[in-house]
Amino acid sequence: MRTAIISLFVLLAHAACAADAITSSEEALSAFTAIMRKSIEQRTGKKAPADSKLDERTSASSSTSLEVHERVKDTLLPNQYASSVQAGTLGSLLPDRKVWVISHSVDVFSGFQAVLDAKDGKLIFLWWIPEG
Repeated sequence: MRTAIISLFVLLAHAACAADAITSSEEALSAFTAIMRKSIEQRTGKKAPADSKLDERTSASSSTSLEVHERVKDTLLPNQYASSVQAGTLGSLLPDRKVWVISHSVDVFSGFQAVLDAKDGKLIFLWWIPEG
């Protein structure tokens, strides 16, 4: 399951299309869903199923890129960056700006976070949160 999700992340990085400014959690979830659907279509060569959507394990919250930057630095060990960061780099989170963080829990111990720039809806960072 994690391998399939990670391969989707790699595609998401390439499908990170710009959108309009994001002003609410609903808009952030909608923007990420659009990026996810585009990624599925690129991966499969087919139109994403109509029911390709996020579920109740997914939420969106407003933050700053510096807060996310610090959270990632405080969470990951140096040897975890390569396997955890799926799109962008820590440098992608600088300079500090308003972002929307899409959080998805895979289970009680792990999940992923996608970071969208609030100004244009572009995916700037995506990481797998390690267990523990």
